[in-house]
Amino acid sequence: MKSRKSIPFLFLIFHLLSLLAKAGETPNAPPQKQPNILVLLTDDQGWGDLSIHGNLNLNTPNLDSIAR
Repeated sequence: MKSRKSIPFLFLIFHLLSLLAKAGETPNAPPQKQPNILVLLTDDQGWGDLSIHGNLNLNTPNLDSIAR
């Protein structure tokens, strides 16, 4: 049941992001390049599970590079 409760929340987040992306546009200005938005959703991952946060048991160089 936990995942069913998160669906409306995720919909709200994506809707707000789309509104923010359009908020900077002016009606007569030429269209600008759209911003790159990347949403990473991971399950059962705590903040200390990445090696950038001090975890010595797991090596996560790709996620660490995104975090930097």
